Amino acid sequence: MVAVSHRSDYSRHVCALMWVLSYKEVVLRVIFTFCLFIFSFGSHAFEFGGGKIEIPFVFEGPVTASPTPGVEFFGFTKNHFVGGKSALLQISKFSPPGGVPELDEEERTRYSKQYLLQFLGGIERQRSNFEKTQVEMITISGVPTAKISWKGVANGEGLHGVMYCLIHSGSIMSFHTQDFTSYDSEFIDLAVTSIESLELER
Repeated sequence: MVAVSHRSDYSRHVCALMWVLSYKEVVLRVIFTFCLFIFSFGSHAFEFGGGKIEIPFVFEGPVTASPTPGVEFFGFTKNHFVGGKSALLQISKFSPPGGVPELDEEERTRYSKQYLLQFLGGIERQRSNFEKTQVEMITISGVPTAKISWKGVANGEGLHGVMYCLIHSGSIMSFHTQDFTSYDSEFIDLAVTSIESLELER
């Protein structure tokens, strides 16, 4: 009877140990998944002349360029590690000498749309089978902003993107994100969320 009792106790200890190990494994998996979630969907602040934007952690950068006085580009990419493919998040700022004249809200809306279509024209000229939506007016950080979505083909690859344009503090600002259609819109959605929640300087 004693031997049976010892075996019974031993079995219970083994079962308890296995449960603890299984529980720890589950907890570790949850922690690992949570860390991946935070890494993938967290963000870090990037300040540019005129505002601040939260860049998703999956995007690396910035790569900066200022080809002429008053023109600044800030680029961030999400490397797909396949064939040199990357998603893009780009900030462009144009500050003409003397700045953009003071505009009322109606004029801001009209010129934001006009500049947006001009900037989009540069994308369209490099794409075939190009399609775009109607220009939509939204508000970003209290400023009227023109927004448009597009899709097209370059080098046999399907691409899609979203572009924005606004006028603020004497400058014209453009925000653009694009990715390959084979990656759906996961990273574009992250970029769009960042752009539409950016903070402009007052």
